[in-house]
Amino acid sequence: MIIRLSPTELEIYNEAAERTINYVNDWVLNQLYDEVYDIIADYDFKRESDIPPGSRSVDAAVDRIYHNLRENFEL
Repeated sequence: MIIRLSPTELEIYNEAAERTINYVNDWVLNQLYDEVYDIIADYDFKRESDIPPGSRSVDAAVDRIYHNLRENFEL
């Protein structure tokens, strides 16, 4: 279903879309890495073999997850 917007509504829509994209991209660039780090630190791993050993391996796991998540956003 398509809902047609009036010219004024379209201008407001475009402004809101731009602000939303900027907000999300800013959050991805500035907070997502820390969010992933917090999740991996609190994660209840089901198998011991899945736990990344040592701080370097944890950092590498967070980097890989963060990189893959960033692929979903325009940056």
